[in-house]
Amino acid sequence: MRPILKISRLTNLQDARYAAAVGFDLVSFSLERGAFEKLPLTSVWNIVNWLDGPAVVLEMNVASLEEINDLSFDPAYLAFPAEEWDEMLWNYAEKLILRVSGSSPSKSLEQLLARIPGDQLMLEVQLTHANEVDNWQAYLDRTLLCFPSLEEARVYLESHPESGPYGISIGKEALDEEGLLDYESLDDLVAMYSDVHL
Repeated sequence: MRPILKISRLTNLQDARYAAAVGFDLVSFSLERGAFEKLPLTSVWNIVNWLDGPAVVLEMNVASLEEINDLSFDPAYLAFPAEEWDEMLWNYAEKLILRVSGSSPSKSLEQLLARIPGDQLMLEVQLTHANEVDNWQAYLDRTLLCFPSLEEARVYLESHPESGPYGISIGKEALDEEGLLDYESLDDLVAMYSDVHL
């Protein structure tokens, strides 16, 4: 199966519609209290209503959980920091993504992943260096890898056409110097990805 593509923490309709048009499978918006990219729930709802194609992920933290009660649509996933894991999160979603930073999985995370199926609980791993992928080999079939740069993501996708992860997650590394989405660089990445994986 080809890796899916996720683009994270979009803040406006133009970027969301761009992501849908070029073929991103997942788009995410932040409701995470304290996050710079946090959007009002009404803004997320307005953007989602204009989207056709990608599934929606909501980036959350425990402090923002109360906003779930006001949702008027069903996101595909809720994403939380791994350190905020709690069984009560299942009260809010059927599918979760745990955001992980670090060079290798902790013992407690390994135990959690052994207990919960991959179609219910996925990882999004923020890599510091591309060679850290090796530390997550056992979980690649349920992992979204977030590389430090678009170039490192491109190189990895080109070199792993058959044995890659569940997906690639694109975040802040897709922004230009002014903090805007770099469409040209993303176009190049998506074109290469399509050539290799479709």
